[in-house]
Amino acid sequence: MARGIWIDFDHQSMTALVNAFGATEAQFEAAMRSTYGKMGRWLRSRGTRELSAVLKIKQKILRGRIKEFRMQGGIANHGKEAGAKVWFGLRPISLMRLNARKVAGGVKADGGRFVAGAFIANVHGHKQVMKRAGASRLPIEAVYADIDEPALVYVEDNLIGTTEFDNQFFKFLEHELRWRTQILK
Repeated sequence: MARGIWIDFDHQSMTALVNAFGATEAQFEAAMRSTYGKMGRWLRSRGTRELSAVLKIKQKILRGRIKEFRMQGGIANHGKEAGAKVWFGLRPISLMRLNARKVAGGVKADGGRFVAGAFIANVHGHKQVMKRAGASRLPIEAVYADIDEPALVYVEDNLIGTTEFDNQFFKFLEHELRWRTQILK
């Protein structure tokens, strides 16, 4: 299920910055476009680093699951919301990607994950952590590390909309406005 998080910034602070630098509407739109891109990259790198620590999953695995996209169109974008888009892939991760290994009583994986009664099997040429669904021999099901809920809670509570996030946004915006009004005359 696709889900978006919208962020509102203090428009008075933005207007004060525009007035302080004497920026035109075109300069402001160009600065905002650049700021959105920088914030997307900042959020991607910060998200990868911090989620890796919280979820106890290597950054290498998460890096391919967090993507940022360039903003399409202008700031107004014909009445649609504008901004940066950062996609977090929060589907469960196979325990084999987390260095799963057979131990007494089950399977152990990175991050302190342990699944009692699980075993490692070859499924279509690939190793997979499996567990019996019931008391009988079949059916069996693959075992995954669920990251959806803890990752989403962390992103919403600790990455987006925090004071650090707002400060970084205004730092990028001020830099872009200064550059566009003083250097690009």
